[in-house]
Amino acid sequence: MASWRSTGAAGAALAAATLLTAAAAAPARAADAPLTPVTVSPSTVHPGGSVDLRTFADCGGGTGTVLSEAFAGPVTLGPAAGGGIFGHAAVSSQARPGTYRVVDVCGDSSVAVGQVTVRRVGAIAAGGGWGALRGTAGAAHGNPAAEALVAAALAAALARTARRRVRG
Repeated sequence: MASWRSTGAAGAALAAATLLTAAAAAPARAADAPLTPVTVSPSTVHPGGSVDLRTFADCGGGTGTVLSEAFAGPVTLGPAAGGGIFGHAAVSSQARPGTYRVVDVCGDSSVAVGQVTVRRVGAIAAGGGWGALRGTAGAAHGNPAAEALVAAALAAALARTARRRVRG
C-alpha cells in the first residue's frame, strides 16, 4: 500500500509539473503568433521583372518597408486606395531561380511576411522559341503517361479554341 501512495504522489507531482510547463509555454506561443501576410502579385516572376506588394501591417502613418534578397533594393510602401499599404518592387536582374522571403519590417521587427518565386524564362542562351520548350517537351518523351497527359491537354485546348471560334 505504501508503494501505491508514493507512486500516486509522484504521478500528481508529474501532472502538476506538466500543467505548470504548459501554462508557462502559453505566453510564448502567443508571442509567436503568425505574422500578417504580404501579398505578392504575381507570385512567380523572372529576374528583372516587377511585382506589386500589399499588406495590412504598417509601421504607423500608412507606411512600411519591405525587404527581400530577390529585390533590387528596399521597397517603401504607401497607403493603398482599398486599405492597407501598397508598393511596386523591381526584382534584381541577378536574382537566381528559387523562392525568396518577402518581409515588411518596422525598425528591427518583422510585422508581415510573404514569398516570391523567381524562375528563369526560356532556355539559357537559346533566345526563347523552340529552345525554351525543349526541356518540357523532352521530359515527356518516352513516358507514356506523360505523353497521354500532354496529348489530353492539347486536345482540350484545341476544343476550347474551336468553340470560341464557332461562337464568334
